[in-house]
Amino acid sequence: MKPETADAIHATTLKARELLMTEISEQLEGIYGLLPSGQFKPAAEYPVLGSIPAAAETRRRLEALLADERQAGLTAQQAREKLVKEAAFTWLNRTATTKQATCRRTASEKGHGSARTAGFSWHSVPAWRRKFECCSIPTTWPVSSVHARRRFVN
Repeated sequence: MKPETADAIHATTLKARELLMTEISEQLEGIYGLLPSGQFKPAAEYPVLGSIPAAAETRRRLEALLADERQAGLTAQQAREKLVKEAAFTWLNRTATTKQATCRRTASEKGHGSARTAGFSWHSVPAWRRKFECCSIPTTWPVSSVHARRRFVN
């Protein structure tokens, strides 16, 4: 692989991870009330938690996760940062793996531009879908640095 190709892939990956971390952080605060400090705002301030049972369940799980992390010795803020980072890495790895499998034809696409492939389904992350549909990544690798900048910059 040419050095400039490797550099472009590296830069694209870093930008994608940065965008994912921002998006996840915003969703944790805006939907579930998990502030950057690691503290939760009262659930009553978030109507979605009262109207959508899955959101309330996710909030409960987030509270349990942060409590476990705090018992392990992390501060609330460190626990939140760990959650954001791990979620971003997970989504980035899933996207890359799915796209690679699709490109190699070991997974089949169900419709053009679909975020679903054999053995993989997206979880509920609507903003992620708006920014990075699985099949919006070019199928011709390596990615050119010009395309990489266009793809991941707002």
